[in-house]
Amino acid sequence: MKEQLENLKNSLPEIKFLEVGLNIDSSPDAYDIVLYSAFNSLDVLKTYQDHPGHTAFKKYIKHIRSGKKLWITLFEIFCIRSIVKKDISLWI
Repeated sequence: MKEQLENLKNSLPEIKFLEVGLNIDSSPDAYDIVLYSAFNSLDVLKTYQDHPGHTAFKKYIKHIRSGKKLWITLFEIFCIRSIVKKDISLWI
């Protein structure tokens, strides 16, 4: 499953960043796998969600999870960049 998720990055140019982590905790409350991915915009995320490679993976995961917990969270990260026109040596 980890390899399938990682291979999505190769087939879907919409993915800016993708990382897959496997569980190392033996707790029954732990999740088996984590997918962390990033996209340039919500429109690009929508394109990814509708991509045949992603929809095929959703069908696969629905079939194998059989009662296991699945947690999906979508969130936006805003990046604020500013240009400081001061001598940096004053800050050191």
